[in-house]
Amino acid sequence: MQYALCPSCSSTLQVSQEQVDAKNGLVRCGHCNDIFDAIKHQLKTPDSVRALELPQEDPFIAPATPEVDEQLTEENHDELTQLENPAWETDKPKQRSKIPFGLLSFVALIALIFQLVSNYPNYFTQNTQLQPAFEKLNQAFNLRIPKYKNTNELRVLDRELSNHPTRSNTLQLKLTIKNTAPVNQDYPIIHLTLSTAIGQNNAQVSFKKSDYLISADMHDPFKPFSTKQITVYLSKPKEPVSGFEISFSF
Repeated sequence: MQYALCPSCSSTLQVSQEQVDAKNGLVRCGHCNDIFDAIKHQLKTPDSVRALELPQEDPFIAPATPEVDEQLTEENHDELTQLENPAWETDKPKQRSKIPFGLLSFVALIALIFQLVSNYPNYFTQNTQLQPAFEKLNQAFNLRIPKYKNTNELRVLDRELSNHPTRSNTLQLKLTIKNTAPVNQDYPIIHLTLSTAIGQNNAQVSFKKSDYLISADMHDPFKPFSTKQITVYLSKPKEPVSGFEISFSF
């Protein structure tokens, strides 16, 4: 058994030869945990040890511990944790489930709106102030809230029925229609009624939006206060056409 002086805290340590041989003299101070060379800071005799001690205080001789690797393997770390905190002595924190009340409230609001619209479709879907919100909900959540539809707010600004310039048995109808509603609408179904000179209905034909819109415009809405120029073709009836009427539906 020999003695060493810690250069960090000046504590006197008892060092065995096995501790010196374990790490070529490196030991850890049991008082301040500093690592130093015990051979280099060895105290030769107990008398020199006592000479360094203060007479007013009891001598403090701390045991030295051999230096070990700082890094522990994952298994050793887990074992150490289990020893320090036994399962039967550790109070495990209670897991509190966090309920996203904001999200639940939002989903409940969407469900309520959808139910109200389903039960009172005309009241809500014909409200021009609510339509922009309904369109956003349809886009965001793939809902099928009906769109605004009012044929009374569709106007014919210009119309012309004439013979096709190159086809002898074909009539050509040119229309300019306008959506006077303050919100989007679907493009309507156009109904054309032909009449004879004596006012009898000669023929009737209907054109869906797929008949007069190009494929790129099929999914676009009829925007508020916008106009659309339409050209459609139909076969000539057997009797001469004297007049025609235009109407819309959805």
